[in-house]
Amino acid sequence: MASRRSAVLGLGILLVAPGCRDGTGPEHVVPLAVGAAWVYRVTETDSTGQVLRVTGDTLTLLADTVMDGTVWYRATRTPTLWAPIGRGFIANRADGLWFVELDSDSVSLFGAAPHLYFRYPATVGDVYMPDPTVFRLPLRVMSVDEACEAPTVTLRCIRYDSGSGVSHDASYWVAPGVGLVAAEYPVFGFDVDSLGAPRWYSQRVDLVDFTQRPP
Repeated sequence: MASRRSAVLGLGILLVAPGCRDGTGPEHVVPLAVGAAWVYRVTETDSTGQVLRVTGDTLTLLADTVMDGTVWYRATRTPTLWAPIGRGFIANRADGLWFVELDSDSVSLFGAAPHLYFRYPATVGDVYMPDPTVFRLPLRVMSVDEACEAPTVTLRCIRYDSGSGVSHDASYWVAPGVGLVAAEYPVFGFDVDSLGAPRWYSQRVDLVDFTQRPP
């Protein structure tokens, strides 16, 4: 069995031009391979900024399959805490990362509707509608070269905001060649007010480690 390796440090020096695929940047916004895993820290805060809890989350690619000439990788999360990528299949296409969300017990792509999640290459000002069952508003590309802190290295990221253009309710920072580095978004129901009614709270997701099998 091939050994696993950490890829965060090594890939950091490759991210010269995150929005490009003309030889100056990685070919894919998220590198996909069976056995790849992204480990995240999830920090939840209330409306005052008080930390409610800190947990972990891991995205792992378990297997691959081919449909209509595209290689799709089966993804699972442990636990399934946050969007956008949960349980389902993901694939790189010419215009970016695509995702098919599946029921917990389903392992088939038959009849599923794929959606574009992270457009790549990306241009500042791009606006598109990803999966409407996950995103309430369109995604807008805010930057293609924003600094993102990861363990031991600063990565250059594309920033995608979910919003109307006037305001936004979520942000995602994605480093081409590494994947999702950070995300911030509101969640409803865990935090409660003085009367015990659920209210909005915030989640912050940060990449802790990224491993992949060598080719």
